[in-house]
Amino acid sequence: MSTNGQIKVDRPKLAYTLRECADMLSCSVDLVRSMIFRKKIVAVRLSSRVLRIPATEIDRLLTGRKGPV
Repeated sequence: MSTNGQIKVDRPKLAYTLRECADMLSCSVDLVRSMIFRKKIVAVRLSSRVLRIPATEIDRLLTGRKGPV
């Protein structure tokens, strides 16, 4: 139980930062940005400066499936 009295539930993340994506793919953040620009990775823009990679996209990249989900 957390300090504010609510129960903490561990849920899988729905989206990851570019750094987290790069770490999982063992590549650089610059390569992830390049792949997003070339439409090889699907990304969601949350604001003018913030991008997130959906967890389904990470799964696709790690399993080697073709094309955006």
